[in-house]
Amino acid sequence: SAPASPAPRCSHSSSAAPPPAARAPPAGRASTSAAPASRPPPAAAADYRAGRTDPRRAVAKIEKALAKACNRVDYVVAVDADTLEPVKKLGPNTLLALAAYVGRTRLIDNHLL
Repeated sequence: SAPASPAPRCSHSSSAAPPPAARAPPAGRASTSAAPASRPPPAAAADYRAGRTDPRRAVAKIEKALAKACNRVDYVVAVDADTLEPVKKLGPNTLLALAAYVGRTRLIDNHLL
């Protein structure tokens, strides 16, 4: 079977420079704007636990959540954790991986289902 289709991107083109960073949080306080990238959105994880195994659906849910917090999404993929090949079906060895910009900071994250 064919690999999963490439993920769509946020409204900002990946070839464009990221916009200037947002105002930094006060000293000693962490910014919370990157929180959506620290784990898959609850809806994507809940879908998997409910038996929904379409990787395109999971990727779309993650992209939707990131679009609210990011300037640009470089990628969101569902791959086999061992081979890094795209998966046709989500499973316990599926790695959800992403790279996105929040301000000028590039976040790279992954989550093993």
